[in-house]
Amino acid sequence: MDQSKSLEENLDEFQKIIIDLNNISEKMSDENQAVILLNSLPETYREVKAAIKYGRDSLTMSIVLDALKTRNLEMKKEHKAGELLMARGRSEKKSWKGKERSSRSKSKGKSRKCFLCHKGHFKKNCPLNKSREASTSEANVTDGYKSAEITDGT
Repeated sequence: MDQSKSLEENLDEFQKIIIDLNNISEKMSDENQAVILLNSLPETYREVKAAIKYGRDSLTMSIVLDALKTRNLEMKKEHKAGELLMARGRSEKKSWKGKERSSRSKSKGKSRKCFLCHKGHFKKNCPLNKSREASTSEANVTDGYKSAEITDGT
């Protein structure tokens, strides 16, 4: 099989070769076709190849084709899951060198908003909050004397 082509393209090419052999009166049994197809598979199909070869009493092309198409779909799903991890800005490997955190996404910190003015900083750094704190601290200043009521002993 040509690894630069998709599974479907390789299977189509294999079917064309079988048809050409049938046209020149070289009939090949269904089991022989299945064995030839299995032996031509690349290493990525090693588990499927072993399961089909040793897990069945008889081989047919339909069994082999169904198993190959199922494995191909599984491989596409695995590939998409890997792409989704990368699209979010995460990698499968995490490296922790000092304060460098390369596995974190750069887009996470952009949604910070102040609760007071709704701008891109935290409340503790907000200029509005600082002016409020200054005005409340001035209002709380007293001359240091406590007021007390004087009562008669009656």
